[in-house]
Amino acid sequence: MMRGSTDLLEYDYKVHVPVVKTILRYPHLFRRDFLEQPSKSNWEDLETLSSEVKDSYPFKNVTDTLVTKILMGTLGVVPAYDNFVKEAVKHYSITTANFNKKSFQTFTEYFSKYFVAEINEYTKEMQKYSPLYTRAKVIDELLWCLGKEIAKKKAEEEKSR
Repeated sequence: MMRGSTDLLEYDYKVHVPVVKTILRYPHLFRRDFLEQPSKSNWEDLETLSSEVKDSYPFKNVTDTLVTKILMGTLGVVPAYDNFVKEAVKHYSITTANFNKKSFQTFTEYFSKYFVAEINEYTKEMQKYSPLYTRAKVIDELLWCLGKEIAKKKAEEEKSR
């Protein structure tokens, strides 16, 4: 998960303790399904939580990737906005590659409108193996795979120039 350019490498595991304490103040967001339950208060809480996660670290450069990986891994509510997911989101013009309230609302509206049946089917299948599997995780995996292929094609095109 961490690359050499991250500030996290300068710290030990205890740097995450304030983040864990922050997340524990939002138990109502655990496995919250924003495709199905996009209430205004949940959006605001997610936005506040994201901001508080960023503020919990002792360094300035806390990326959307780190925040969303934490939210995916702990709450299962948002895809991890890593390079491949962002690549797919931009390529398919779903929304911006930034993680914020407006962008994530657009993101969830897109998947609710066009792919909810497919996502439901795959989620149900995955929950046979892990009952905590969420639709956000399914979307994360889908976009990650698509983004990886897009990045691979771009790299091949660059090599051929």
